[in-house]
Amino acid sequence: MSVLWIGEQRFAAGLLWQRGEVSGRAARRTARESRSSWTVDVSGQTGFVDDAEGPGGTKPLAGALMALLRGRLRGEETWIAFVEEDGEDGTEEKRVGVVRCSGGVLLADGDEVFASAEEVAEAVDPAGLEGAVVVATPGLADRFPDAVEVDVEGLLQAAQELDALSAVRTGGASRKRVVWLVVFAVFGTAGILGWANRIEIGIRLGWVEVKKEEERPRVVVGIDSRRFLAHCRDEIARRELGLAGFDRIGVFCHAQYRMDENVGAPWSLAGRPVLEVRWQLRDALEPRVYVGLAEARLEPWFWRGVSDVGQAVGFAPLPQVLEQLDGVDRQSRPEFRARIDRLLALRGFRIDYVKERPGVEVVLETERPLSEAVALVSAIEGLDVVSVAFEDGRWRFEGRRQATQSMFQDEFAILAAPLAQAAPPEDRVKPERAVS
Repeated sequence: MSVLWIGEQRFAAGLLWQRGEVSGRAARRTARESRSSWTVDVSGQTGFVDDAEGPGGTKPLAGALMALLRGRLRGEETWIAFVEEDGEDGTEEKRVGVVRCSGGVLLADGDEVFASAEEVAEAVDPAGLEGAVVVATPGLADRFPDAVEVDVEGLLQAAQELDALSAVRTGGASRKRVVWLVVFAVFGTAGILGWANRIEIGIRLGWVEVKKEEERPRVVVGIDSRRFLAHCRDEIARRELGLAGFDRIGVFCHAQYRMDENVGAPWSLAGRPVLEVRWQLRDALEPRVYVGLAEARLEPWFWRGVSDVGQAVGFAPLPQVLEQLDGVDRQSRPEFRARIDRLLALRGFRIDYVKERPGVEVVLETERPLSEAVALVSAIEGLDVVSVAFEDGRWRFEGRRQATQSMFQDEFAILAAPLAQAAPPEDRVKPERAVS
């Protein structure tokens, strides 16, 4: 996703749109599956987006266009809009938001951001514009014959009708989780530590104001994929991943871990590179015998959880893989795909280009050993690898074109600092479920 400055106002672009409104448990499930942190409802549809550029409090660009064009197009409900972000003409490339609507419905993969108008021209098939009204802001209108020009002021006024993006609700506490909260309340020290942890979380997520945003310097960062892949490979190699009586059901490396309410891992791991391993007790075995053995065996892990039904998970932080950048030379989508095909198509990889996964453009799968797969994937220039997984006998690498994200400098400093080897007391709570 991206946050675009349009008319000196921030707009969220690159949302994944559902065909109807989604709420409650369904919204939480969709957010988990799409790795989204923020949501908004627009004209009977719900959009989801990740936290890559801090979209909290912004209005959705697609929603503003829906509100603006509803009256201007006189019943025409199939359109494609091109909106250029602020910037000095001729001094730098300006990103372009592209939104597609068919029959009054925002398309699931029809909310995209391109690095420049030239990239849009390369990616958009002229045949795809047939039968749709083409809408563009003034700087782009000349590029499209018969385009309807919309002014930024009208877009800003239309945005006033919309709700801002809000964080996806994680739902109420279960009875078991309430019991643990009561335990924390009884033991004062743990309660104080838990509250301190929540204050730190609040600062990082913007719930607690430390200083005004404009006073907090920001940095531009990106993922060093070669470093991430090397740390992932090395940590897996040095760990003992076997667990007596349990089947290993998944091994995952996350470049920037997103919290999962079903796992209960500590908030101190949020946004960091981590190794996650999941196990399941074999059916014929007795949980009350093997759960204690598993807990003892997983003691060296930074954080671990074993449920009373035999689900287990272990987490280990990896060295930081975010680096400060001045910017990146973003590839066009055709160039990106051609480079991957050229390097991997004949080397035992299955290549799947995806459109409906925010933050993921390509999924690479192979049965090669991890060390060989890492060497080949690391050779791809301009690829951000966001996760690595081993499931069903195959390694899976999820990635996207190289991109940057903006964050506060103090947040980056927190993420860059290594975690302590042992989890703090408030992070050792036995989770409601160890594995989703």
